[in-house]
Amino acid sequence: MKIIPIANQKGGVDKTTITMQLAAILSRRFRVLVVDVDPQQSTVWWAENARDRLPFDFAGRQSPRMLAHVRELKVDYDFVLVDTPGSLEDTPTLETVLDAADYVVVPLTPAPLAAHHGMSVEQFARDQPRPVSQEPVRSAQRVAGGLSI
Repeated sequence: MKIIPIANQKGGVDKTTITMQLAAILSRRFRVLVVDVDPQQSTVWWAENARDRLPFDFAGRQSPRMLAHVRELKVDYDFVLVDTPGSLEDTPTLETVLDAADYVVVPLTPAPLAAHHGMSVEQFARDQPRPVSQEPVRSAQRVAGGLSI
């Protein structure tokens, strides 16, 4: 099981959209769980509108502390994707989520403010006491309403 938050302290960088689209793509071949720790609960809105057509499991609004126990679930998920808040005031939530993460997806828009906050998330992830993958990350681009990797 790999826990992968979609994180940037800047709002409006499509964290929720990326979370839901990535979950849909991964669910074609893997068992996926989406967890929402963002107080805005945007993924909850998406899931409620999709109803039974959602191709992955959805945990709804959760405390970020539950991620420390998600590996104890009786269901064997390949990926747990986590939608995070885009707020500088909610740093404790982000830190808790990143502590449980195996990898982090940091979406950036081509704007200085988004890049600045994205770099702070990256630096926090690198400062964690466990090894962080140094593998090159392939960029994802939006293509006709989908995600092309």
